[in-house]
Amino acid sequence: MEQISNALLQRLMAFAVIFYVLVYALESPIRYQLNLLGLDNLIFIRDLLLLAVLGCVFLYQLFKTRIDPAYYFFVFVIALHGTIFMLNIGSFPALALATKMLMTMLFGYIASDVLFKPSPRMLRIYGLIWLVTFIGLLIHKYDIVTFPWSGMTTKIGGVEVFVNRDWTLATGFIKRAAGFTRSSINAANLLPPLAFILLFNLRSVLVRLAVFALTFIALYWTTQKGSMLSFLIVGGLLIFGVKRFISLGRLWLVAATLITITMPLMLPGYVMPKASGQFSMSSFYERVEWMWPQTWSWLDFNNAFPFGVGLAGIGAAQNLYESFLLPDSNAADNLFVFMYLSFGVMSFVYLGWMLRQAFSLRRDAPAPAAHALAVLAFLIGYGLFISMFEDMMAGLFGGAALAALYHSARASRAQQQAEPLVLATPPMIKKMPHE
Repeated sequence: MEQISNALLQRLMAFAVIFYVLVYALESPIRYQLNLLGLDNLIFIRDLLLLAVLGCVFLYQLFKTRIDPAYYFFVFVIALHGTIFMLNIGSFPALALATKMLMTMLFGYIASDVLFKPSPRMLRIYGLIWLVTFIGLLIHKYDIVTFPWSGMTTKIGGVEVFVNRDWTLATGFIKRAAGFTRSSINAANLLPPLAFILLFNLRSVLVRLAVFALTFIALYWTTQKGSMLSFLIVGGLLIFGVKRFISLGRLWLVAATLITITMPLMLPGYVMPKASGQFSMSSFYERVEWMWPQTWSWLDFNNAFPFGVGLAGIGAAQNLYESFLLPDSNAADNLFVFMYLSFGVMSFVYLGWMLRQAFSLRRDAPAPAAHALAVLAFLIGYGLFISMFEDMMAGLFGGAALAALYHSARASRAQQQAEPLVLATPPMIKKMPHE
């Protein structure tokens, strides 16, 4: 009976993951059709499905009296940082949006095996979603078909939201392709994690090389330089093989984490040179000159030290529900900035825990552990330039990666403790013939 119940839960989680990723990959046409029918609110079915699955898993674990610690941690974060935010700012809709973001991470954590240990059928589905996303970007980039949802907005709960963000670079009118996703950023968040699933599970070397090359080309169409750079670095390290990647990947994870922390602390105040063009540094210079300084000013006036502004204190939740408090919307555009304003000094604890799991891995850890490390290294690397875990796919794959790292690191520590201590013995000394 227990095996049947567990199998049903696994199928339910697999269905929820596929549904969630598929809706994300096709969100613009889906929202467009819902808008035509006057049913915009039905987009939240995907979130209700995650909530239902999390509830079913919790009840199953409660019955078996072995609740995953991730549930306790989720409640702790919401209770602590949510309370700080409500006492500090007091916007319940903003807190609800931030809670939804963390719920996606929790679901990713619980459903980690579905993403990092896919069955052959699941692998084919992930490959199909990757292909559809690539084709959508190709069509959008070269205007093969004009999408009717380009630039469209709608209102949900009195708040204006994008159905699709039709972006072009200010110089040269270069299109930032989004394909069937809501924006180029969403496409750049989705393709690399899907590509890593394929890279770690496909047998053919030529097919893996094709996936890597086509993914990089698609990221080029989105013009998201941070995603391109992080994917190129992590993919380049994978060339040395899965076994070596454990050592190389965690070194990059540490480097990316340190750079993510130090950049917004050291650079604001510098007057940056002017730049233009598709792959110029202009967007980065904007972060240095006004985005990050404005964020630290917001913190100065709303800081509840040592806990920052509180959960929902920056980013999308602030832009939608607290814009009256801030003249210009602020996306943070850096993972550490986003985390520090949301969690304060606890962000160092959370990042430190992540690094500890990565460095607890054995070099001969199984492929799912290397896969999780690759995804997390990509997300932190891309987090140099955007508030990474605010995105749904980053939350889903990030939560799954943290779970895979934690369980693999735990198994590695247990194996090290179980191994007998072997004392080195001096080599035998042979006597010379004349002795």
